[in-house]
Amino acid sequence: MRAMLIAADQIPVSVENLLWTVSDYYNIPIEIIELPEIPEIKTARSLLARLEDPPRAAILLVPDNLDHERFAAIKELSHIIIDEREDWSTDVPQTINDILHHVEFSIAVNSEGADECDAPRASLQSEALATLVCIELLYPFELRIQDAEDLRDGKASISSLAEYYRLPQAIVERALHTDNLSRAGAAWIDVGVLTKPLL
Repeated sequence: MRAMLIAADQIPVSVENLLWTVSDYYNIPIEIIELPEIPEIKTARSLLARLEDPPRAAILLVPDNLDHERFAAIKELSHIIIDEREDWSTDVPQTINDILHHVEFSIAVNSEGADECDAPRASLQSEALATLVCIELLYPFELRIQDAEDLRDGKASISSLAEYYRLPQAIVERALHTDNLSRAGAAWIDVGVLTKPLL
């Protein structure tokens, strides 16, 4: 997908270029619609609306700081890339409850020393995968490898990297976690992009 982008090496990665690329590749108009601030909504800051007649998509965003808006927009865009029709959820409150329940359950299970928890519902798996795809698009693996080394050597900080890539600090920290880097490296080896781990 990055090979199709105009200015694919531009940092921070252009949200507009990603929107255009996905729209062109999947032959579906996509627009971003900023919603008014809704104080009651604390958990859902973005949503992908799919319309069928004619086929088009809208990414709905609740205003936030620019870094969070960029991440939220591309996470929703990632659903167009990864989701099959059976993955589509029309029950937004249930999806939010699934996410919150899974996080609470995982914390409870992990605090008791267990390694496994219930298999997540399809909507939760879709959200988790969309987040991973979003990280790969906005903060490519090959850049994370060098940044992780710079972080270990004290040449960079999470906040400086977040500012450079225009991403939320929590996402940069998650993306640079050793476990996540190892999993991403293994995935790139599985698809044939890498021949050996870079870590």
